[in-house]
Amino acid sequence: MKKVLFVATVQSHIMNFHIPYLKLWQKKGYEVHVATNVDMIKYDNVEDIITDVIWNNIEFDRSPFSKKNFVALKELIHLMRKNKYKLVHVHTPVGGILGRLAAKITNTRNVVYTAHGFHFYKGAPIKNWLIYYPIEKIMARYTDALVTMNEEDYQLANNKFRTRVRDNIFKVNGVGIDLDKYNISDTKDLEFKRSLDLGEDDFIITVVAELIERKNHRQLILAMENLVKDYPNIKALFVGDGELYESIKNDIKDRGLENNIKLLGFRKDVEKILNITDIVGLFSYHEGLPKNIMEAMVSAKPIICTNIRGNSDLVENNINGKLVEINDEILTYKYIKELYNDEEKRRTMGLKGKDKISRYNIKYILNDIEKIYKLIDARIG
Repeated sequence: MKKVLFVATVQSHIMNFHIPYLKLWQKKGYEVHVATNVDMIKYDNVEDIITDVIWNNIEFDRSPFSKKNFVALKELIHLMRKNKYKLVHVHTPVGGILGRLAAKITNTRNVVYTAHGFHFYKGAPIKNWLIYYPIEKIMARYTDALVTMNEEDYQLANNKFRTRVRDNIFKVNGVGIDLDKYNISDTKDLEFKRSLDLGEDDFIITVVAELIERKNHRQLILAMENLVKDYPNIKALFVGDGELYESIKNDIKDRGLENNIKLLGFRKDVEKILNITDIVGLFSYHEGLPKNIMEAMVSAKPIICTNIRGNSDLVENNINGKLVEINDEILTYKYIKELYNDEEKRRTMGLKGKDKISRYNIKYILNDIEKIYKLIDARIG
């Protein structure tokens, strides 16, 4: 049986973004392999696809210079030599680097790299440019197709990088979203709301994001300190897990916000949480093209997010949401307060976002990716 391999640093990346792509290959009759840090206990029964995918546990480290990644590279080389994959699709910075290195060493072709947001971008720390830019420029030479997700990344890659086959640099509208999965309802599920220990009249701000430094949950935590003084019924829901779980939990406790900020961890019912949500927030330092904002748009929710690449590709200020600068908790507080007091504005912004989201339909994105696969090898089918 023909085989394909997906590579990503962490399993949550695969589970959150790539299940439809794994299913695509299965429907084509391929055996699907994944190489990642496997933590199956978190995802038990999330998708029946788990039993059909061959999961290879490789202990990547997020730092590209960690000694653990030398072991990870050896394991990837072994996998590729053993399985002779028809195609390898790599994701995340470290997974992308090591996956392409292993492919180069094993003479594996049909290598696709999706950049979910380069670590070098306008306003990024100089060290990011010194470390990641030259690495990505070199690795592009070992890439048969480079896929970007926002205009800034696409322009940079198109102007500065050269793939193995010249000009195989593409832009797609993110990882796609299943528009049929999310339903707009004027009636909130009060029973579900109570199951989360929320009151009927609580005003909900939801952040769906991994609990890591890049997602900058602290900006909302600081804004909440002022918000709860004015509006005790404002509640923030942090949906996701990650390495900063305990740190964020302690910060919330130290600020006396345990009753107003809830850590929900990994959830399988994001669409139900969005149904009871009034505002969706995202305060990241950098993004590619965030799926959580797409989820907010298809759910017709107004968005408050940082004014960065990726976010600003999706959110137009004062149209379907509000753009705020990084770490500006004062303006974050003011914007939330403004939307709290204007239900009609929230409704109008939500519907504007809903109007924009059709181009990000997973059906269109899957079709675009299939075309890229076939472009690099017409025999793939």
